[in-house]
Amino acid sequence: MTRTTGSLLVTDLAVSLGLGISACSKSGQYGERIPGDMPIVKLKDIASNAKAFKDKEVLLAGNYGGVCCPSDFTYKEGLEGVEVTPKGFASPNVDTGKPMRLYAVVRLGKQGEFFLEAKGVELR
Repeated sequence: MTRTTGSLLVTDLAVSLGLGISACSKSGQYGERIPGDMPIVKLKDIASNAKAFKDKEVLLAGNYGGVCCPSDFTYKEGLEGVEVTPKGFASPNVDTGKPMRLYAVVRLGKQGEFFLEAKGVELR
């Protein structure tokens, strides 16, 4: 099929390569499939003892908090939020507040601050 716009060609190419680019998707899976047997961890538990969670895989259930830079987004649980860096897929492009499950690895920065490296996202 012939496409007439460059943006469609880029999107089609990205999808065919499995890059997971979102075009304002309202629900769906991004990145890796979320394991069904993982318990949900609260963000406040990670925040209170980030060193104990360093380099561990976690599953969180909260809300999309919006874009915080071109490639990252914010994950929120109530008033608490954290920066998330997607690995292997593009940041979801959805409305702020959208319910989500986040499969991620906890990483620590040089100052001891933590962030999440997303392996998979499920929007609801």
